[in-house]
Formats: sequence, structure tokens, C-alpha cells
Amino acid sequence: MPDSPSPALPKGKELYYPPLLRRGVRGEASNIIKVELVCPSSKLIKGVFMAHKKKIFHTRSKIWLEDDDGNVVFGLGRLRMLNAIKEHGSLLGASKALNMGYRAIWSRIRSTEKRLGLPLLVTKQGGAKGGGSKLTPLAESLIQEFEKVYKSIEKITDNEFEKTLGNHIVINKSEN
Repeated sequence: MPDSPSPALPKGKELYYPPLLRRGVRGEASNIIKVELVCPSSKLIKGVFMAHKKKIFHTRSKIWLEDDDGNVVFGLGRLRMLNAIKEHGSLLGASKALNMGYRAIWSRIRSTEKRLGLPLLVTKQGGAKGGGSKLTPLAESLIQEFEKVYKSIEKITDNEFEKTLGNHIVINKSEN
């Protein structure tokens, strides 16, 4: 019985058939391999394929405070905003640093203040002539305490995932 010709691969399709691997050369990217395959029909097929590499997974978690109505009061986003306001001394500086609109930051901070019933910022009008914003002691405390809680939860989450799924997949470790 004569060998049937290899079917043409549709454009963009990859072929991976390990038993036929003839030669392999690592590409510039560590997970790309350029290979030449010899099919049973004795035709040479060349291509670029993804190498099988052990994947490393990282745990992620999000925490936030919300009120009885389910509205966000404080979370990582508000934390970043307050840190940027503290660093840049104004809502405008924070909005530029975070690549967000001034109004977006302003409305989120005002919403949080309204839900807490307490101010987070002391603002001074004046724009380019000397305006700005400073954090209140409450805002400073929220930043410090939220970061402590977040780091603690992150550590617990990492440990739990490692204990439960660590036998099946690589979690939170670099490949060595």
C-alpha cells in the first residue's frame, strides 16, 4: 500500500507529534522550539512549536470592605488612590500617576467618605497656585491597617493553596 501524502496544514495551525521529532533548536524565547519533523510519508515538515514547560501558578486574592447595601467602602483601589494622593500631594497628581481621571478618583474618595461618615482628605483650593490635598489621620490609619490585613490574608491564602494544591501543581515558587 503506497504512503498517502501528508495532509496540508491549515494556515496558522500547529502540528505537534513527538515521536517524529527529528531535530530541535531552541529559539530566542525560552519556550519556543523550532523543529523539523519527518512524517511517515517521508515528507519533511518544518515549524515553530511551543515547548512543554512546567507552569508555575500564583495565588491571588482580593479583599475589600463594603456597606450593608453592597457598596465598596475600601479596597485595593482606594488604597492605591490614597497612597498616590499622599505621594503627590493632590488629586490631580494622583490621577496622572494612576492614569485615571481626576473625577474618577474624586468621586470614589467622596463615596468612601460618605459611607464612612468621616473625611479622608483635607483639601486646600488653589490649583497650580498652591492647592492640594493631605490625608487625614483616619486615611493614614486605613492605609496602615488595610495593608497589614491584606498581607496577612495573602500569606494565609498562599499557605492554604500550597497545602491543598501543591501536590498537583507548582504554586508560588520559582522554577529551579
